[in-house]
Amino acid sequence: MPIKKTPIIDINTGRIIKELKRRERVKPERTSTSELYDKGYLGCGGGRVGYYRKTYREMVRLFGKPDTGSGDGKVSTSWLFVFPGEEVDPPVLSVEGYKPCPLTIEFYDYKQTHLYSPELPTVEEFRYEYRDVPFNWHVGSNGTFNQVQRVLQDWKGITIKKERF
Repeated sequence: MPIKKTPIIDINTGRIIKELKRRERVKPERTSTSELYDKGYLGCGGGRVGYYRKTYREMVRLFGKPDTGSGDGKVSTSWLFVFPGEEVDPPVLSVEGYKPCPLTIEFYDYKQTHLYSPELPTVEEFRYEYRDVPFNWHVGSNGTFNQVQRVLQDWKGITIKKERF
């Protein structure tokens, strides 16, 4: 994805403002794990980097209808985005063809529904329960917390909370 060549100049210093140029690259694609694999991005990995507290309704307004989640039942509601213009920092090479991995960011629930354990609510009940009640959505990525925070700020003005270990 090419970046515009028109420099943005700070009128006080005469320097090019790189942050504003970077924002031109922040154009994610909604995707799924299987689509990432189909594109040759195997082994790009990732893990939880933080959380984002919003209602289910606010999440749908921000990102659209969610995906169905993982095949193992641990995730029932997710939104996965790939940022082709943003490589993972530090660089990670995928297994297949050694392509540099693009940054991926996913918002998801984790072990919250009957898909994981029968005594938990159904997916529909979970989504209904949190439609207007804030929930701590997990934020997973193959990038660092700081990179994810910067990209989400540039893209949607989102600030996530750092995972507490």
